[in-house]
Amino acid sequence: MESKPTAVTHSPRFGEGYGDFVMQSSDNVLFHFPKAILQHASPFFQDLFSISSHADNAGDRTNAQPLVMEEDSMTLDILLQWIHPAQIIPSINSTTIARFLGAAHKYQMEKIIEWFEREVTTGEGTTCAIKSHQSLLSTNPMLVLSLAERYCLPELARLALRRAIIEPTSSLLTNNAEISHTMWKHLLLLRKERTDWFMKRIDAMEQSHHKGRSKICWSCHSLVMSWAWRLNDVPSWQFVGDDTPKPSYGCNCVSPQRQTHRNEEKHYNGFGAPVISRSRSSSPIPSRSIILESDQLSVDAKAMELQLPELPKGLFEA
Repeated sequence: MESKPTAVTHSPRFGEGYGDFVMQSSDNVLFHFPKAILQHASPFFQDLFSISSHADNAGDRTNAQPLVMEEDSMTLDILLQWIHPAQIIPSINSTTIARFLGAAHKYQMEKIIEWFEREVTTGEGTTCAIKSHQSLLSTNPMLVLSLAERYCLPELARLALRRAIIEPTSSLLTNNAEISHTMWKHLLLLRKERTDWFMKRIDAMEQSHHKGRSKICWSCHSLVMSWAWRLNDVPSWQFVGDDTPKPSYGCNCVSPQRQTHRNEEKHYNGFGAPVISRSRSSSPIPSRSIILESDQLSVDAKAMELQLPELPKGLFEA
């Protein structure tokens, strides 16, 4: 029994008569596209048409067999829209961007790679192709990092690393983005350095605040423990500041601790005998409020989190 031929459909956007060259996607959709535009946009197709022309003088492929492509119809549709001057650049999201850039790189359309880096890096492009340009970097930095490493985009990789440092641990583990072992190791090292910086500052802040006190109140202790727990998962002070309660001004650690002094004064009584009078006085121990300390930490942390991290040595070098 003979198998039925696979049914094909025509692209709604690039249907019959739209162009003189026919491509068939992996899911059996036919795209009719102008050969001249393909030649102009892609050195790959320019060489393909040149070889075909010299080999058999094939001419137009309107009635010839379509060129079977490895890409699916969604990817081809986005790619062809992008290179066609009369089409609006399509919306691209985290689901389609990897396949789109993969096809662009395969067919040597390097301007698409440059456009992607420019759009995500600046977020100020003239198109609306990537929905909320910065959102791709903020919502899926691991994907951006993977693409930056794959297509050797160092500045974009630094932006993605800066964001990935402050991602929740669960987000890093569940993301399917593929990055090299070297990049993974570097990212984990950067996160550890950031966490250690916070822990050192918090420890110094707590020691300074409770100087001279024999006991630390439960309110301050639980607050600092909450900071430490959160920072180990998300090493960003903004995350801590947004989600944790502030220390209470009524905390008994906030009021100045007083230091007791013993005073002795020597004088003589009416019989000429020396008498020593003893008394006690107290003075406040200088101590900054933990609230003011945390405010300063917030300022320093924000400045640090704006800095772009360094890349692994040798990874992006030619």
